[in-house]
Amino acid sequence: MQDYVEGMTYRRLLDQRRAQGFGFSETEIRQLLVQLLPVLGHIHSKGIIHRDITPDNIILREADRLPVLIDFGVVKELATRFQSPASVFPATIGQNTTVGKVGYAPPEQMQTGRAYASSDLYSLAVTAVVMLTGREPQELFDDASLTWYWQRWASASPGFAQVLNKMLNYRPGDRYQTAGEVMQALQAPMSMPQPQVPPPAYPAPPDSRIPTMAVGHQPE
Repeated sequence: MQDYVEGMTYRRLLDQRRAQGFGFSETEIRQLLVQLLPVLGHIHSKGIIHRDITPDNIILREADRLPVLIDFGVVKELATRFQSPASVFPATIGQNTTVGKVGYAPPEQMQTGRAYASSDLYSLAVTAVVMLTGREPQELFDDASLTWYWQRWASASPGFAQVLNKMLNYRPGDRYQTAGEVMQALQAPMSMPQPQVPPPAYPAPPDSRIPTMAVGHQPE
């Protein structure tokens, strides 16, 4: 049984922002990640992969204004299959169950049904860039090059963009492998916006006011 959470989904919040002509800021998305990553780290440590992280499945809880990950229906479905007497090889069935939302679920999950901790991190990063840009995954991902081109639609510091792009890698092995690794990357100095420091302005040397004398041979 799942508890009822009073609040608004991030999909609805995003729709409101779109209607006003802007999306979420880097500061807001960074805070969202920092608040959700420990939750993912906890469920992953229990051997649970959510498999369906999208703006629709994150609620901004009204009571404390904290994001809450909801809809563990996929997890419950897989658990039921694991426990079913008809499942001769439940582990294999669980690994090869194709679930997740197109555009948000990583390729390995959609193509083979396999999902890892890094698969949830991929979906979380897609959610982040969708909320940063106000655009859907299909508008941000190039199928030909298998590359995300979200940065043209959003303003993000180089370090933060680097973290998100690593989470969005096509190959699972090229992503962060744990939520803790992402947390460390977000807290590293390189992921913080770098201030633009102008070069020091040195004053130009003042014009010389010393009178000059011509020195030469005087005619006799």
